[in-house]
Amino acid sequence: MMTDSHEKKQNRDAAKARSRILAEFRAVFTGESGQRVLGLLKQSAGYGRPSFLPAAGGGPIDPYAAAFRDGRKSLIDEILANLATAEDAGEAAGPQAVR
Repeated sequence: MMTDSHEKKQNRDAAKARSRILAEFRAVFTGESGQRVLGLLKQSAGYGRPSFLPAAGGGPIDPYAAAFRDGRKSLIDEILANLATAEDAGEAAGPQAVR
């Protein structure tokens, strides 16, 4: 059984680790190079385009191909969600949040 102080320490450690990761996302993707890379990833993943497309030659929709495309897009969603969270955390914590 965990004590309250041990649980609180684990929660603080997890929050610090999460803050570091969010700062890293912000550092990687908010600069000019990071924005170019993110744009290339979006283009490569078909971000913003439908996943359910007819098969080559006009055949029926392939649900496995659609699931694969959705999986690629979900990584972009995760990056964007982390960036949004990092921006919110950075605004709330100020410049020290990046450290």
